[in-house]
Amino acid sequence: DRSGSGAVRIASVVASSDSGRPGLQSGKPLCITCFLEFRSVPPPLGLSLAIGIDDSAGNRIALLNSEITGPVPLPVTTRTHCVDVTMDKLQLAQGHYRLTLFCSSGGEVLDWIKDAATIEVENSDYYGTGKLPQGNQGPLLLNYRFNCTDRIDLL
Repeated sequence: DRSGSGAVRIASVVASSDSGRPGLQSGKPLCITCFLEFRSVPPPLGLSLAIGIDDSAGNRIALLNSEITGPVPLPVTTRTHCVDVTMDKLQLAQGHYRLTLFCSSGGEVLDWIKDAATIEVENSDYYGTGKLPQGNQGPLLLNYRFNCTDRIDLL
């Protein structure tokens, strides 16, 4: 399902591991590359890109949005053909996920592709404990720790 003015089109999207290994793994680096086509020269001003990540039931579990993290706007030129969105540590549990891609400029929808791609995330030793997270306990792997203290002032 695709909509938008078409002034910029997301030609394709590729999700890959930075390690060069095939497949995506929890806890490993991730790069999502969106290849762009410009239908106008110069490209529209104020360009932003967003990637929605949905679980297998269609629930939105994450949003990667250049308007939130920057740079704002994306520094594209007529020579820019791709935008890389990187994560140092993929925080998704093992499973299948769908990506929705959204490109806009000044509030105008340029390209919006629902269910543009699917990714499969493999399990890994995310926490470095030798134990694999169970796949049925939710889609997110959060960074946390337990600390014990003998402080009684917290009671």
